[in-house]
Amino acid sequence: MAGVMQSMMDSATQSVAHHRHGLLVLGMHRSGTSALGRLLGLLGADLPSHVIAPDEHNEAGYWEATELFRLHDQMLSRADSRWDDWRPFNPAALDSYDRIGIEHALLEFLRHEFRESGFFAIKDPRICRFVPLWLGVLGKFPAIPGAIIAVRHPFAVAKSLQARDGFSFAKSCLVWLRHVVDAEYSTRDVSRTFADYDSLLADWRTHVDRIANQLDIEWPNPPAEVADAVDRFLTSQLRHHVATASELEASPHVVSWIRRTYAAVQAFVQAGDHDAARSEMDQVRAEFNEACLAFGGMWREAHSNDARETLVPFGAVTKLALERQAQQLKQRIASLDTSIRETAARVDACEVQLSVQQPVPVQLDESRRLMAALGETTTGLRAQIQGMLEHSHRRDAMVDEFVAKTEGAQQNLRQLADAQAATLSRLQWCLDGAVTRLDAIAARPSLTRFVAATMKRVADPLKKCGRKWE
Repeated sequence: MAGVMQSMMDSATQSVAHHRHGLLVLGMHRSGTSALGRLLGLLGADLPSHVIAPDEHNEAGYWEATELFRLHDQMLSRADSRWDDWRPFNPAALDSYDRIGIEHALLEFLRHEFRESGFFAIKDPRICRFVPLWLGVLGKFPAIPGAIIAVRHPFAVAKSLQARDGFSFAKSCLVWLRHVVDAEYSTRDVSRTFADYDSLLADWRTHVDRIANQLDIEWPNPPAEVADAVDRFLTSQLRHHVATASELEASPHVVSWIRRTYAAVQAFVQAGDHDAARSEMDQVRAEFNEACLAFGGMWREAHSNDARETLVPFGAVTKLALERQAQQLKQRIASLDTSIRETAARVDACEVQLSVQQPVPVQLDESRRLMAALGETTTGLRAQIQGMLEHSHRRDAMVDEFVAKTEGAQQNLRQLADAQAATLSRLQWCLDGAVTRLDAIAARPSLTRFVAATMKRVADPLKKCGRKWE
């Protein structure tokens, strides 16, 4: 009976997975992605259970998974990047252990949050930088991917970032450009739509209908039934900074890439995908990426003192996910054992009842058949459970080995840095002593030639040492 029930549950889960939709809410920071995330939740999309709490910069809430925020920031850091980096994200900067670790962590997040969901949404502007990674993870989950790209005037974004983070106008525009061109390019092969933030606040009903049509989905909660809740949430009070098209055209401080990109994405908003806008985006992206090759070093130098995330390797994150999975497996085993004991008790009761009645061959044969089937089912379940436990143990061992290697490498790097610092300290001490002695000798006029010769003998080796440690 337990095997039949589990088979029915697995079939139901597979049916949900076959028709499951997973929406990625993309767009630059401060572009209305939070408003879109909340709107999708009101329309019936499942959202992560643990999200970043509201604060003074976003009183209505971010609707962004705390776990994903941490994972994405850590991945960017290990690739020598950050959320405000305007250079292209380089996946090759991650080693194989990191790539395996982050993919497993994302898959485990989806299984934990949305295993039984038929329609869910994930929002984090950082995903714009690595959409291909997320599309691959959604495919393995599996879920049918879709994307909603939030669009907002770059000047309004710049004003918001200046107020929140103190960013310069030029930096904000470049970060806006990077998020927009990457999100647009990486979503061309999936169902997608563009949503203008200002238009969404003015007329959310039209946007909701357009999103459903362009993504070919039906809202679990009809818009008419949640209209009051949406109206209370989507108000102009969410918007603290505005900008106009004339500002963009008249500004002498913005490169043409910004104007061309904003015009192209507005064309996507109004008319959906079309070749002219894509071609314009291709040209801007190619020119921008080429410029990053020439000037990307400026970003690296400006952030050279930022601490790179090295304390929590992705192997450790993966281990935590495996421990959670192992706990779920133990709970399932306990449930199966309970079911087996209950079934065995019922069979024993039937045997007792049959033993005090007149033998009925048909009933006895049926009882024996059921007991044999139960025995086979029990044996099969125990074999499956043992195999799952052995697989989990092997994965634990691999993760432990990876964590040990990572920690060993970090310890070696720290020891090397300490040794270099000690060597430089000794060289500085020698240099200070030599200068002191030379100053004392130079005070004696009769030893001028001796001073010159001594300075040359001391200075030459020190110069070589200095070049060695540069």
